[in-house]
Amino acid sequence: MIPLSDLGKIQIQLIDIGDWVIVAVPGELFVETGLDMARQTCQRMVVIGYANGYVGYLPPEQGFRMRCRETERTWWNTAERGIAEKIHSTVTANLN
Repeated sequence: MIPLSDLGKIQIQLIDIGDWVIVAVPGELFVETGLDMARQTCQRMVVIGYANGYVGYLPPEQGFRMRCRETERTWWNTAERGIAEKIHSTVTANLN
């Protein structure tokens, strides 16, 4: 498990199983972010959402620029701008 103090209440787990890595995140990470993490780390990767709680959607910056509905803050969607990039950089740094 990787405690991510700079991500506030978000906790991510990286689990190695043979030549596969499971990335467990507490929300809905956009597929583009997951695919990019796998490409950059050259890992066989499975991203599991809704793990360790739920903070809502985890959109990349592009989603905020496009003003997609997943970026709207609600009582159940508490993830903030830049969260996908922080998750991406933390995961890739720990797998490289």
